[in-house]
Amino acid sequence: WLNEFEDLSEEEITDKISPYFNEDDPVFEDKDINRFIRKRVKQIKEAQHETPRRLSVSHTNLGIVLRHQNNYEEAVEEYLTALELWPDNLTAENNLSILLGQPLKKRSIIRQLFPKDRITE
Repeated sequence: WLNEFEDLSEEEITDKISPYFNEDDPVFEDKDINRFIRKRVKQIKEAQHETPRRLSVSHTNLGIVLRHQNNYEEAVEEYLTALELWPDNLTAENNLSILLGQPLKKRSIIRQLFPKDRITE
């Protein structure tokens, strides 16, 4: 999915998905098909932003499992992958710090409530 949609603009996404919304389809009878297209474009734009973060969380979780299985080298690789996908992944960073014997970082309550990259639309 990322290879196909990651860097597309709204216009490019619209061009790419519009053929799948056929006005002759009974599902769209008496409905504004452009509204459906706009909604899907908005969902894809949000996914462009959120998918790397979600993948990062998945790699972090895998790293945690590997760490508890004493597979430390593999856990480190998963944490590093998680941080490549989302550099602000504090959980991955702190789990990596645990393995490397470094101090943990704390996130302020304001930062917890309002992450800087979160889409608010």
